[in-house]
Amino acid sequence: MPAGMRERGPRVDTAHSAQEQAHDTTRQQEQQQPHQRREEWEAFFRNKSNDDVVMRDEQLVVFWDRAPGAHVHLLVVPRHEFIRGVEKLRAVHEPLLRHMIEVGRDCVLAQHAKLAQADGSHGGVASATADVVLGFHAPVTRSVPYLHMHAMMPPFNSTWGKFKYRPLRALPFLGFIDAERVIKRLRK
Repeated sequence: MPAGMRERGPRVDTAHSAQEQAHDTTRQQEQQQPHQRREEWEAFFRNKSNDDVVMRDEQLVVFWDRAPGAHVHLLVVPRHEFIRGVEKLRAVHEPLLRHMIEVGRDCVLAQHAKLAQADGSHGGVASATADVVLGFHAPVTRSVPYLHMHAMMPPFNSTWGKFKYRPLRALPFLGFIDAERVIKRLRK
């Protein structure tokens, strides 16, 4: 071989290599992301102020939403089971979901009664049971990357809240999903 010339190796498709490298990088990030998300989730609970927490039990923690969209707006979150979102729920999660619904409803009614007592109104707790809104945001509208159920009592703080936290009958799994509807979906 003449001086200055290098022996050619096999031809490498650099575009394909770059795509493979990008895919490998993305795959590595996705594998790390659940771990990082879980750490964020656990840190969130370690740093949660007792002033915000309404109730804790072995399975759940209930606390005030930091940007409430309604008169009473609580979040109900599993304490020890990291679930990325409502779309990851399976039939085995039904007991947890039922507990979230029961606790969420009870906490909303208790907070509603406290607020009513504080402002001197009667509260209307007995009639308010039907007004409790319990549900989840679908992935496209969710801003927090772990399972959390909204537990609310209207009135909503804005017109936008009326739409943001009401299930869409035409598109039942694209916006706000009623918690009871999630249970029905799990049973199918």
